[in-house]
Amino acid sequence: MEQLIDEGVTAGVFRDVHVAFAADVITAVMVRIQQRQVAAATGLGDADAYAQLSELLMRGLAR
Repeated sequence: MEQLIDEGVTAGVFRDVHVAFAADVITAVMVRIQQRQVAAATGLGDADAYAQLSELLMRGLAR
């Protein structure tokens, strides 16, 4: 995850962020989705949770 974000920042696709922190947050949420914790807390199915995460990240990282 870190490498993907770093490459995006380097290419100018993503804004300058603390790469390790962003990767850690993303990984933590992905683990929660896989462990069904997000479903229990929000009612979202896995596919919907990943779609919401993707939307949040792309808008948050975009330049």
